[in-house]
Amino acid sequence: MAHAHDPEVVLAQARVLLPDIAVITLHRPDAQAERERLALVRALRSFDPPTGIILRRDPHEPARPISPGLAPVQGAVHEVRRADLDALHHALVAVGRRRASCNIDPAAH
Repeated sequence: MAHAHDPEVVLAQARVLLPDIAVITLHRPDAQAERERLALVRALRSFDPPTGIILRRDPHEPARPISPGLAPVQGAVHEVRRADLDALHHALVAVGRRRASCNIDPAAH
C-alpha cells in the first residue's frame, strides 16, 4: 500500500489486506449521530485485536476529539477530512505498518 500512488488504489488494497479496519464517514452533525458514531467506534475498538479506525469528517465539520479518552493514535485511530485523499492514504499506510510490525495497539490496552 505504501508504494501505491493513487489513494483509491490504496483503499482497494486495504479492503483486501486489512479486513479488520473500518473507514467511517462522518456526515451527520447532530447529537444522535455523534452518540451512534461513538458507540460504533467503541464497539469496534473492543474487539481483540481491536479494529483500526479511520474517521472521515466533512471538510466543514469542526475538528474535535472523538470522545473523552478516545484520541487519535498513530496506526490505530485516525481522523481525516473527507476530501483529503492524501491523508486517507497516510492513515491506511500507518494502520498497515502497525499491523505488519505486530506492535500492540496502545489504544486498546
